[in-house]
Amino acid sequence: MLNSKIKRDSAEIQLQQEGDEFGLGLALGYCRRLKLTQENAPVIVHYLKALENEINLSDNYKRINLTTLVYFSRFHSNKKFKEMTKEDIILYLNSLRKNDTADPLHSWVSTYNLYLIVLTRFFKWLYYPDLSSKERVKPACVNIAQLKRKDSYS
Repeated sequence: MLNSKIKRDSAEIQLQQEGDEFGLGLALGYCRRLKLTQENAPVIVHYLKALENEINLSDNYKRINLTTLVYFSRFHSNKKFKEMTKEDIILYLNSLRKNDTADPLHSWVSTYNLYLIVLTRFFKWLYYPDLSSKERVKPACVNIAQLKRKDSYS
């Protein structure tokens, strides 16, 4: 029984290594999603590798960044990131909104703010890749305020 588990685990690792052609150390499913972004895939991979060099990047934070950027790219039919405007970003973020009936505690606001943080950091890198993370300024396309959750606990 233990022997079959070891074989299964090593087969999974081998499949993951073969499927991770981008060298991100993520599961095969994430790499398949990344392939769907066509021209934006190399930009996303380059960004994630640069981010790994700047901070101690956990796998979870890497997945959050990857997923956000893939969904954002697919939402705009794989439009090139450099062609994205502030309106494109706002349109994507507003797609996360839910009405009070569907989400009375407004938990969607946390997702909105997280995605805004990911997109802001990404676009700062995209426009100023040669600067250090502290020197990068916020491009106009991501000059968007975070939302506050309504106090609905009273």
